[in-house]
Amino acid sequence: KPTGENHPDFSAGTLRKELCFQLADPPLFEAELRKHNENYYRANILELCQVYIDADQKHELAARIPEFLELIGIYERSQLEMLAVTIYLEVEELEMAKELLIAMLMSNPSLDLLTKLKTLAKAEEVETVLSNLLESETAAETLSLEHLSFLQDIGNHELASTYLLNHSDQVSSFYYSSLLPIAESFEENGFPLATILILRSLSDEVLERGYSKAYVSVAKYLKREHRLAPMVRDWLEFETHEAYLKNLHEAHYRKTSLWKHIPETILTLA
Repeated sequence: KPTGENHPDFSAGTLRKELCFQLADPPLFEAELRKHNENYYRANILELCQVYIDADQKHELAARIPEFLELIGIYERSQLEMLAVTIYLEVEELEMAKELLIAMLMSNPSLDLLTKLKTLAKAEEVETVLSNLLESETAAETLSLEHLSFLQDIGNHELASTYLLNHSDQVSSFYYSSLLPIAESFEENGFPLATILILRSLSDEVLERGYSKAYVSVAKYLKREHRLAPMVRDWLEFETHEAYLKNLHEAHYRKTSLWKHIPETILTLA
């Protein structure tokens, strides 16, 4: 039996939509989508694009992409943008592809997007885009891990470190899986303070939540910080390693399941 048999209107609409999709007829499929509300239409724009592709109407799709980008939801937008670049290249709308890549790079920079842009733009154009992007990073008020990773990926660890230090209060363990590779990259490229600040943020949140199962990880972070601390030439406005340990011990001295994992050489500083 078809799904939704207790809701015949919905079920029939779904079947009609599937049939129109299989017929690879863009006007017919779009007409079916528009029988529903605007949100339904927007939610199915990617499928409409696929119907254009299946119908081998890529030029027609290219002409409608700006319209679709205005309508599509935020979560599907990146998918449509990547599809749009592919379509623009296939129909040889190189300038459109370049302009879209630049816009994508400015909002969500990545090494992959930069590599694609380099195949379409002149070297001086790429340099201008990068200059504008780095200027925007410097002025940004909100930390973006995507932007931070991008700065590391292009080898600008100095600016990446400055960016991290300026937004260190926004580092959150919610992004744990992304933060550890970033910290590793800072350490490998000689930016110990940036590494330490990330490890501190991860440790502080674990301890504030009292998540005892993660205390072993906190102990590892503290050992790593202890090893890196002598490499920090200037602590700027941040606590020194010794001051941080003292304050940490004062705030969490009752957490014996943490301190039992800390070597005596570190405990003496606390």
